[in-house]
Amino acid sequence: MTGGDQARYQGALEAVAQLGDARRERVNEAATAGVPELPWVALLIVYEFNYPFSGPLKVAPTAFRLALERMRAVT
Repeated sequence: MTGGDQARYQGALEAVAQLGDARRERVNEAATAGVPELPWVALLIVYEFNYPFSGPLKVAPTAFRLALERMRAVT
């Protein structure tokens, strides 16, 4: 390895180390700052809509049973 190759290699190692440091800073900042309330509420609503038949906001089977009874009565 020539002196120039070694200098480029060292520069690349330093650049990778700086990228890692910057990422760690962003992760630490996000962890300490927390997530604002509105995005948490939005995530909760999306979760509830993905699972409509379970959880505290579930859709009860009452309306489905009534509709099924009416369909059976018609046929």
